[in-house]
Formats: sequence, structure tokens, C-alpha cells
Amino acid sequence: MRNMQRMIGLAWLGIWIVLMAGYWPAEAGAAARPEIRALWVDAFHDGAKSPAQIDRLIQDAVQANINTLIVQVRRRGDAYYHYSIEPRTEDPELMPGFDALQYLIRKAHARQLEVHAWLNTLVAWNSPTPPRDPNHVWNLHGPKAAGDADWVSYYRTYNAADRSWSDQLTPSYYLDPGNPAAVDYTAAVYLNVVKNYDVDGIHLDYTRYAGLGWGYNPTSVNRYNAWRGTSGLPAPDDPQWQQWRREQTAALIRKVYLQAIALKPRLKVSSAVIAWGDGPGDWQKSRAYSEVSQDWRGWLEEGIIDLVMPMNYFREWGTQQLWYNKWIEWQKDCPYGRRIVIGPGIYMQYIEDTLAQIRRAQAPSARGNYAAGVVLYAYGSTNVYSNDDYRNPAAAGSLPRQPYQYLPQSNDWLFRLLSAKGGYWEPVQQRFVATEPVFAAPAAVPDLPWKSHPTRGFLMGVVTGPDGARPDRWRVTVESRARWGRAPEISRTVSTDGSGWYGLAGLPPGRYRVTAEPAGAGKAAVRKVLIQAGRVTEADLTIDAAP
Repeated sequence: MRNMQRMIGLAWLGIWIVLMAGYWPAEAGAAARPEIRALWVDAFHDGAKSPAQIDRLIQDAVQANINTLIVQVRRRGDAYYHYSIEPRTEDPELMPGFDALQYLIRKAHARQLEVHAWLNTLVAWNSPTPPRDPNHVWNLHGPKAAGDADWVSYYRTYNAADRSWSDQLTPSYYLDPGNPAAVDYTAAVYLNVVKNYDVDGIHLDYTRYAGLGWGYNPTSVNRYNAWRGTSGLPAPDDPQWQQWRREQTAALIRKVYLQAIALKPRLKVSSAVIAWGDGPGDWQKSRAYSEVSQDWRGWLEEGIIDLVMPMNYFREWGTQQLWYNKWIEWQKDCPYGRRIVIGPGIYMQYIEDTLAQIRRAQAPSARGNYAAGVVLYAYGSTNVYSNDDYRNPAAAGSLPRQPYQYLPQSNDWLFRLLSAKGGYWEPVQQRFVATEPVFAAPAAVPDLPWKSHPTRGFLMGVVTGPDGARPDRWRVTVESRARWGRAPEISRTVSTDGSGWYGLAGLPPGRYRVTAEPAGAGKAAVRKVLIQAGRVTEADLTIDAAP
């Protein structure tokens, strides 16, 4: 009983101290520089499942001087919104009949907060028990589906004893980006949101393979073997196969990006991306590039993403603190013409450590470069004491302050401390921790000049062969107009995807000649197009059958 009374007393003391922070205003200073200050609001916790939750979310964001909400509205082939091509989520916490996305947009825009719809991209399900809705993508295109209707990403297991990969394929709960139908379906899910909701952005998560041994969807393997002239299962560490996987994830990003901005040119497209292990001394050795085939540096360079948000989930102690510092330094210096928003994992931090990581993320690099801002994971778990994962003693044992105490009410403490001077009562060490704000004044969302003042355009289209089929890996060459017998100043070649679709970014405005032809010899289709800055030109090409 005494322990219970002590816990209640500590909880109320912590709440009182955080509330008192409002009476310690930050010192006046220069206006805040524009930066993204975002919250990841996941759907595995409360936050956006009822009007009351969303009202509280808006209140917390305004109090903390947050300017962007990235809210999960698709977990596993489901929807937290009405106008969807997928079934409504089975989450019992979502209020019946409630369109969470529409309500969120209305409330957030009234307080000048941006809303980015966060959808898990390739995760389809998570349980041997299938979804209740027969039209769920997992029921229609899971491992029980036949032939090309099976969209699942299969994986091979590694035997460390003999250093070999199993030839047996195991189904995962992911869709495979090497299956063209899975990619087209996924793109359609995003486009449906863009068409039906006034979102400021769309946010792609799980735009990757889960590991090195993944990606063995039969359709993808068949496509790869047809391209390479090989047979059987390629080895997971085969460089050509690894490059194939990177091309599939990039093709998915490219298709979603170009089709989305064709509908709304000012829409912001972002992705949560991998930042595992030590910072990237050599990008091609990073785990994002080499292990999960997520070449997000390449996406930035190509201009097929506006914002990447690396999940810099590193503890603020030990070796992981050094990893965090190396990653954010690289991210500030290497946006490659787009923007990088640093994503600390606040769920695994003490509050003062979260503030320290944000402060370092806001500071310039040694070269004087800034990140575009920060995005905090996550609204539903803002510190170690409100993280329900640490209720497991094995997990809590890794924390430096012992014995661990679970205080769910501490989840609210951070929002005032982000914007005001104050502190909190540390429940384990029994001491007051004073803090300084990192968002003392409101900040504008920074301008994206390729959106507001574009100098480049985009091109996409579909190629149809003489047999009426949509050809895979046909060459599409785009050349600027040649003058006075000179070679074209611009000449770029891309390949169609498995649905005959192609797309290019970063083309200077002007007139171009577009040619589509088989990889070998064959009849070509030619079309002339006009590229305009900031616009997506659509140019389909059809090769007529021989008379």
C-alpha cells in the first residue's frame, strides 16, 4: 500500500512540475528559423481514433509548437478513413462510423497544422488468422492465391553453420514490390487518398524488403530470370539480384510520386527510411542499400521523393549516441537537392535525452548545413516511462536507471517541455530534472523550392506492344530537340516496369522526342512531347501491329 501511495504521489508531483513549466516562459529571442517539427502518430496507440483523441492531439501539437502531423491511416491493408478501396480496419478502438482522416484534416488545418497521411506500404497482414473481410488484399492475394495473383514476398533462411541459404521459400506478411500487380494496387491506394482528401502530403512507410533473403515472389523471380537469361532462385547476395531488388523499390516510389504529383503538384511525398547501425562512411555498404534494398539516397538524387525521414532510433547513451551523431551529420550534408528530416526515436529516451537529440538535430553540421527539421517517434510513446514495451522486465533491464517504473501519465509531459522552460521529477533517481525548450517559438514549415518555383518537369506514360500487352523492361529514350545536326543536349533512357509504365523526373522544360522499343531489335513507337516546369506530362506510346 505504501508503494502504491508513493507511486501516486510521484505521478502527481511530476504532473504538477510539468504544468508549472507554463509559468516559466522562454526568454525572448530571434524568430525561429523555418523547420519541419513533426510528430509520427501511429495507429497502434491512441491518438487519432475518435474526435476526442484528435482534439487532444491538436491541442498537444499547438502547445508544443509542432507544425506537421504525420498520422497513420493504414496499418495492414486496411483504412482509418471512409473513402477507401480497402476494407475498414478491424481496430476496435476506432470509433464506429468515424472518418478519422477527414476530421483530422478539418481540425488541423484550422490551426495551421499540416497533415500527411501515413500508410504502411508493403505490410499486408500479421497473423495466421486471416482478415475478416473477404476482399482484404491478404485474402485475395496472399499465399493461397494461384499464379500471378500471389503477391506475397517470400524469403529464404540462412544457415550460419554451413553458411548457406535454404532453397525452401517461406511466405511473409509483406507484398513484394517485384510483382507488378502488387505495385499498381499499392499506388492506387495512395492515389485514392490524394483524390479524396485535402492532405498536405502522403507518407510511405515500409518501402523496402525486410532483409537480405527476401523478395522471392514467383512473378518477381520469373521477371528477373527473363531479364538476365537465367533460371532458378538467384542467391540473396548475388549483386545483380540485389540491384534488381533496389530497382523494384525505386520503381514503386517513382510510380507513387509521379502519379500523385500529377494530381496535386504541390503535394509533399515523403518516406520513413532505414538508418540502421553506424553512420554511412560508404553509402553502398549501408544496411539500407545493401540489406533491405532501400536506396533512399538514390531516390533523393533522382528527384522522386520530396522528403526522406530517416528513423534515427538510437539511445542517447553508449555507442548508439555516436551512431546518432554520425548519421545526422551525414543527413544534414547530403540531401541531394531534396530535404531530409531527422527522426529521433523518442520512445526509447528519457525526456532530457530527447531534447538533447532534437537540439543536435537542429544545429548546423560542421560544414554549416541544416536538416529540414525533426520528426518525433512517437506521439503515443514519448519517453521510456510511458513506453509499454518496457513493462517487459527483459526489455526494461537494458535501461540505465533501475528499477524501472511504468508511468503512462508521463506521456503528456513532453509536449509542454518542448516549448517552455521547466522540468520533471525523475521517478527512479528521485530528483528534479530541469529542461530547456527546443521549440520555444512557433516555426513556419520551410519552403520546398522545386514545388514553389519549379525549374524541372516530369514525364510518365504507358507503353503498349503490338500484341496489346504492356511490355516489361522495354527501353524508353527521351531526347531533347537536336539542332543543326548536333546530338541532343539531353538524352535519357529508362525501362518500363512490369505494367509497361515508365517515368522520369528532373527534365528541363522544352520539347522532347520519346521513343519506346524492345530491349533487342524491334519496331519502335515515337512521340513528341512538351515538358513544363513543375508539371507531369503524360505520354502513352503504342506500337502498331505489322500490317
